[in-house]
Amino acid sequence: MAEVLLAEPDQRGRTIIEDAVLEHIAAHAALEVTGVTVTGSELAKFIGRRLPKADAHVAGTRARVQVEVAVAWPQPIPTVASAVREHVTARLVELTGLSIDAVDVEVTRVVHNPAPQERRVQ
Repeated sequence: MAEVLLAEPDQRGRTIIEDAVLEHIAAHAALEVTGVTVTGSELAKFIGRRLPKADAHVAGTRARVQVEVAVAWPQPIPTVASAVREHVTARLVELTGLSIDAVDVEVTRVVHNPAPQERRVQ
């Protein structure tokens, strides 16, 4: 069998990751954090009012991301925001291989999610 010679990795081509891909990954990663909740309907998703949502800018192998989330009451907002920042950064690096310069987190809504009441038999 003939040996196949491959060009050096930087000579083979390049992968371009669009801003929208990063935005999608960041929004899903934010939702993986305890205390972050979804707000808005499916219609709100199409007009840009559903949370979590993200805005990303990729420049070469570097990226900067802004994430907007809703936090479930009574979660501590600074703790949740910090966890979102760390988790989103880790997931973006893991899934894209980009260098993430910053992940800015904005908590724009606090949602009261009451615990379901237990039914009592009388």
